[in-house]
Amino acid sequence: MNPTAHTAVYPSPVLPTRQPDVDIWSDDSGVQLIADVPGATAEGLSLRLESRVLHLEATAPDHRYQRSFHVTMDVDEDGLTAALKNGVLTVSLPRANREKGRTIPVIEA
Repeated sequence: MNPTAHTAVYPSPVLPTRQPDVDIWSDDSGVQLIADVPGATAEGLSLRLESRVLHLEATAPDHRYQRSFHVTMDVDEDGLTAALKNGVLTVSLPRANREKGRTIPVIEA
């Protein structure tokens, strides 16, 4: 390695991580989660539902938000919605409709 060589790769500054303030409530239709993430944009937001855990990550100009939530109900994953307006993230997790049941096809073996 040449000790006089200059590198073009520098570590990026580490942004402090905060937990956003959150209000959560549920009713017969599902769960609503409202998180305060001022400075975050939709492009800088990540929401994932994995193994009954909802992961929220967002980047603002001078910090990051990160928080996870355990989901104890069955969720209709096709009905999940999220909207960001003026730094407030609203996430709707609808309950899965178990009353419909599920048809299991039987094939000739």
